[in-house]
Amino acid sequence: MCGGGWVFPRLRCPFCGTQSSKDLVRLEAVEKEEGYFISACRQCKAYVKELDRRIRWNAGSALIEDWGSPHFDVVAIREGYWRPIASLIHLARRA
Repeated sequence: MCGGGWVFPRLRCPFCGTQSSKDLVRLEAVEKEEGYFISACRQCKAYVKELDRRIRWNAGSALIEDWGSPHFDVVAIREGYWRPIASLIHLARRA
């Protein structure tokens, strides 16, 4: 959320705390990239982009990876999800 990385339980929404597996989904981008995921919550409609460093061991910092993947934000926004911190897509719309 802040451009930093952290460890969080996979089966819990970091925004509303729901643990219902039926409410936690993974969204798929048309251009899939191994090791990158969009996790979303049907309960609060929030999403977060994830990076699996076991696969993407040489990835950049969380902020660099976030800004380098605006296509994932587009997928989430089109599906009706939001995130509390503005992405590049949100910043571009404001300009």
